[in-house]
Amino acid sequence: LYIKLMLSNCYYAHLGNKVFHILVSTFFKIIFTFSKNLKLTFMKWLSVNTGSLNENFELWDDEKKLAEISFTKGTRIARFVSSISRRIFFFEKKGLLYPKAIIKNEYGIKMGKLKLGKQQAQNGFLELDGKKYQYIFNENNSGELNVYDEIKNSTILTCTFPLPTQTQSTLKSTSFLDSKLPSLLLVLCWYAFQPNTLAIK
Repeated sequence: LYIKLMLSNCYYAHLGNKVFHILVSTFFKIIFTFSKNLKLTFMKWLSVNTGSLNENFELWDDEKKLAEISFTKGTRIARFVSSISRRIFFFEKKGLLYPKAIIKNEYGIKMGKLKLGKQQAQNGFLELDGKKYQYIFNENNSGELNVYDEIKNSTILTCTFPLPTQTQSTLKSTSFLDSKLPSLLLVLCWYAFQPNTLAIK
């Protein structure tokens, strides 16, 4: 009986250690995944002058270049290149009373849209791959974009953008949609939320 009790205690001790190691391993996996996602908050778009007639921008994460996009002059077509993908995007501006920007893929299929909120305020709503988000851009002249989940409980993405020549007081919804900012915003969110992007962070 004594031997049986000893063996039983050893078995439960071994089982307890195994469960403990599983819990610790799971905990660090969660922390690691969370820390990878946090790195997304340091991204920024930079306008680069390469001597080309096109408008070119680069996406950076701290000191690492993540992607680049080139807008063909006089069109709403952009070529996007990153380590995980090469894409062509088409952009459209629609609506008078409720203006919005639309992004389509190389096959002309709609991928998402951006709808403005208040006039003269760069805030509104994003929809990509069937998921909805809220955004605020250039609050207090910060040049930052903040994207929130649909019910705006938490910030899920932050990025700095090159500001247009207009000041915040004169940057109306029409001039905002005519700039490259909505296109960069939509591409940024599409790229940041790709599974492959999270995997390489």
